[in-house]
Amino acid sequence: DRLMDDPGLRTQDASSSRQILEVLAAVGPVSTETDEFISALARITGAAEHDVRRILASLEKAAFLVRRGRLVRVSPDVLADHLLYR
Repeated sequence: DRLMDDPGLRTQDASSSRQILEVLAAVGPVSTETDEFISALARITGAAEHDVRRILASLEKAAFLVRRGRLVRVSPDVLADHLLYR
């Protein structure tokens, strides 16, 4: 729960950020560069596609997401497990 209370997840996009993390925890690792995936995340979160791209970038910058080549996954794995449990 301390991870989910991180200041990075308390912004105006907190709800969308949490939803994106939950999706990535469930289906990751994924390529976040495809328009189809961005569109799907936008539908799930109700955010605009450009906001989804911005949120993904901020989650990666805050180290909630880890990139290996073209694939992105939730890090640490404990956070992914927590999100799936919820």
